[in-house]
Amino acid sequence: MDIDVQGAKIIKEKLPDKIVTIFILPPNEKEWEKRLRGRGTDSEENILKRIQNGKLELERQNEFDYKIVNDNLDRALAELENIF
Repeated sequence: MDIDVQGAKIIKEKLPDKIVTIFILPPNEKEWEKRLRGRGTDSEENILKRIQNGKLELERQNEFDYKIVNDNLDRALAELENIF
């Protein structure tokens, strides 16, 4: 399930023993912006909003059970598989 930080917190509070939360991190801010722009699906205004919201969410990454840096797909998938 893909949900935002606030949604993860609410679900975790309601079902603490049944939910595992995983925060997927970009490798760095520069790469993150490059990926957002490279998709070609959002306006510059939307990209800037996503970056602003994302920075706020990054501040809450320690609220999650696990963190995975999405810098190498094979490694990120292996880390995910190790969780389950």
